[in-house]
Amino acid sequence: MFPSVLGHAREIKFQQEDIAERHPGDHLKDDDGVWFVGDLALAQLPQGEVLRLRGRTANEATMGNAFRLRLAKVAIGKLVAGMWNRDVLHIRIATGLPVDHMHDAAGLKETLLGQHVIRTDTAELVANVCEVMVMPQGYGSILFHEPDESGEINRQHVYRRTGVCDISTYTVDLALDDEGGYGRRGRSVERCLHGARNASLPYWSAITVRKMPPRSSGCSHRDLSRQRNPVDYHDVVEEGAGAALRSPTVNLMGEKWRGGSQA
Repeated sequence: MFPSVLGHAREIKFQQEDIAERHPGDHLKDDDGVWFVGDLALAQLPQGEVLRLRGRTANEATMGNAFRLRLAKVAIGKLVAGMWNRDVLHIRIATGLPVDHMHDAAGLKETLLGQHVIRTDTAELVANVCEVMVMPQGYGSILFHEPDESGEINRQHVYRRTGVCDISTYTVDLALDDEGGYGRRGRSVERCLHGARNASLPYWSAITVRKMPPRSSGCSHRDLSRQRNPVDYHDVVEEGAGAALRSPTVNLMGEKWRGGSQA
């Protein structure tokens, strides 16, 4: 796992080898240049140069899906680190989109299918993507529990109806499995951990002189307390992030699922 961010690479003038060792696979080359991705981008690029994909773009084919393809290349490169000589690897990809963006699935499939040259600092290969399966975000959590470790149907999973509320960086997504089929009462809302982080900034600034870490949007108050002299940030998380996320999420679940039995 790595943060879904990237930016054009900059020259690293000091401790290049140490930084490369600390962020293996986060350095990508393609026809449009050299990129820092994930933790390397957050560590080495100014915030204004870090690109994030926030929902749909004006042109999904040339912008949104190009961004997703770069992230997929980095993920594949990390999985097969050490593969060189442009060996060909045949791959099937399962990925997700926010529920309300599923009509973009065909375009994403078209972008990911076929052969792609992957050049990172830890691998160089040709990925032949022969199949792409796009599902609503959150549904992967349901599918994870339906098979057992051998891939057979998990007979212990006896729920006829299973709902997942997926709170991610830029959207909150609902996914519903109704007796093995995707339920129609799924939905996305543009309230998210990124917005919760921004809502926390005034509370954070009032009690500390340090800037909130870029990756703190998914942290609990315990994560924010790991320092030499721990400070409890429970109130910061509760008053800022909690308030920003709780009401829209609960309202969305109430609107789409009601009491559950009517979902």
